[in-house]
Amino acid sequence: GDGGPAKVPWPGTDYWYEIEKKADAEDPD
Repeated sequence: GDGGPAKVPWPGTDYWYEIEKKADAEDPD
């Protein structure tokens, strides 16, 4: 797919944030 930023939901909130798509994107910490 594209290598641009992905918007993902912040757990437990209505807030969405952008992260860079990476192989370890499951843990953006």
